[in-house]
Amino acid sequence: MARQVGFTLIEIVFVIGVLGVLATLGLRNFDFAGKGLAEQLAARDTVIAELRRARAEALHRLEPSNGPPTVTANLAGVVSTQWTVDPDELAFSYEGNGSLESPPPTPVEITIDGAGDTLRICLPTENGPIREGPCS
Repeated sequence: MARQVGFTLIEIVFVIGVLGVLATLGLRNFDFAGKGLAEQLAARDTVIAELRRARAEALHRLEPSNGPPTVTANLAGVVSTQWTVDPDELAFSYEGNGSLESPPPTPVEITIDGAGDTLRICLPTENGPIREGPCS
């Protein structure tokens, strides 16, 4: 009887699994062109989260006797120094009934510069939704 030559199914599945693990670990070490963009998108998401935090805190604070509370969103402080955020701060202040204390210059367009690209965030009003992209 002739001896059969080849691989068993278990050997093939094992090799495919090992190659998959090596490929997953190896791909993390390559510096793809989109890595800077991914970090910039993460910075944009962090800025949006800071805007939402400051606005919610200003809306839900108890009003002190000397007037409505003002909460400042420190936009430049929440991202790494490789990104330039303009404006770097934005203040939110609401009356006790939830209306604006004073109308802000609307719309407010926030830019995040770095890595050769510019991302924009639009805040149409202090009460309006935060949108990704330019205001115009």
